[in-house]
Amino acid sequence: LALTGQQGGWPLTMFLTPDGAPFWGGTYFPPDSRWGRPGFPHVLAAIADTWRQEGEKVAGNVAALKRGLARITEVAHGPPVTTALLDAVADRLVKAFDPLQGGIGSAPKFPHCPVFELVLRAWLRTGEAGARDAILTTVDHICNGGIFDHVGGGFARYSTDAGWLVPHFEKMLYDNAQLVSLLTLAWQATGRALYRERVYETIAWVLREMIADDSGFASSLDADSDGEEGKFYVWTKDEIDRLLGPDAALFDRVYDVSADGNWEERTILHRNHPAASATPEEEHILARCRAILLDARAPRVRPGWDDKVLADWNGLMIASLAEAGFVFGEQRWIDAAKRAFDAVLAHESDGHLAHSWRKGKASAQGLLEDYALMAGAALKLHEITGDNDYLAAAERWVAVALSGAAAALPVSVPGFSVVVAVGCAADDLVNAIAARIPHVIVGPGDAPDSMMGPLITEAHRDRVRSYVEGATDEGARVVVDGTASDLGEGFFLGCSLLDGVTPGMKVYDDEIFVPVVSVARVS
Repeated sequence: LALTGQQGGWPLTMFLTPDGAPFWGGTYFPPDSRWGRPGFPHVLAAIADTWRQEGEKVAGNVAALKRGLARITEVAHGPPVTTALLDAVADRLVKAFDPLQGGIGSAPKFPHCPVFELVLRAWLRTGEAGARDAILTTVDHICNGGIFDHVGGGFARYSTDAGWLVPHFEKMLYDNAQLVSLLTLAWQATGRALYRERVYETIAWVLREMIADDSGFASSLDADSDGEEGKFYVWTKDEIDRLLGPDAALFDRVYDVSADGNWEERTILHRNHPAASATPEEEHILARCRAILLDARAPRVRPGWDDKVLADWNGLMIASLAEAGFVFGEQRWIDAAKRAFDAVLAHESDGHLAHSWRKGKASAQGLLEDYALMAGAALKLHEITGDNDYLAAAERWVAVALSGAAAALPVSVPGFSVVVAVGCAADDLVNAIAARIPHVIVGPGDAPDSMMGPLITEAHRDRVRSYVEGATDEGARVVVDGTASDLGEGFFLGCSLLDGVTPGMKVYDDEIFVPVVSVARVS
């Protein structure tokens, strides 16, 4: 979508030709034309007219998008990344920050933690006041805004407004992991009590509400409860006054509670306003008030809990928990990180990670992000505990990641005209291919797997044979990566026999739904 000159977002709509090639798209289209945007029925009619009457325009768009995709997927090695380059990037980024309320740009605002950390570290290296002001203004407003759950802890996914007041109430594990890490670093840099408090409150929420059955961390909490977004988190003044009694006046002042509310006649608690300051004695009273409200909202209909465990997101939280535990002297956080690490490790098979699982049942093979982030978590635990088993795990996963990345790159094999990477190593498919071509290279984990065999039809085998036999050279090489068992339940397998593929392109067969690892044509 970005290649068409439009901004990405959700929901995202792309229009494709019958053979699956994209030619135009957009994000949200309202039911009828409004807000300067065409209604979706109008869009559909216009696309249909263009398809019928201006086929050459569609073909031109397809060709342009294919060229653009080919460019951005090219593997190019640039110069080493230096601190001078990082500082220059940070200097450019600072200009995009909102100087009054923090964050990048205007509404909606997301907690772009990697960007924020880059700017923070640049400030620590250079002492630049602009970087300091940009990052501290941002972190302060996020910590005090409605994007933070002031009663139960944890941060929502993003703010729908520029002032960090009205969140999309969904809480994601990966956001909170990165924010814990960012706030720990910010506290180390400044000593501000606010950052320490938010670390403690966020981790308390994670350990209270986000532990799945096997000690891994669950993925998210929904935004909705009882069919209404944010209902679990917002309050009326009458509720607050009834529950807090004589302390309600203080709480109302500090957290912007009023009869009219600050969002749809109800109140999102926040402290991004001039009357939010409080004395140490008042802060003690406010803490007691928040505990009362936490108990009071517990019987409400809770947001849906996505309790699947994702290896990559767990890697983020494990590293953040371990680091925060070390910095703040909280061994229980380190212990929780170690338990979650063991949960991920329990789903490792022959050095390969599972990407996700629920109630002990894995459903997908590990992705590059899983290996990278779990290796980072292992290194963090090794640094903190000195246990060499963590170092060994990091080395093992980095090796897998590098071998997987290498297999997905275009290759050059003299004498062969076709290189096809197949998404599985089911023995019957491999044998069917091997019987027809002289050179077959089977990648990691080529154990026989009869479970997936029924999903490979004779038609698939025939297409493989005919494709290989049609190679112009003496033979073709088939590279098979992974095993059917790696893919997990619910995945279909096979190989792409499509023409016109480009190096590194992920391709889908027209009858099955698993992308092959890679396809490359070589001379």
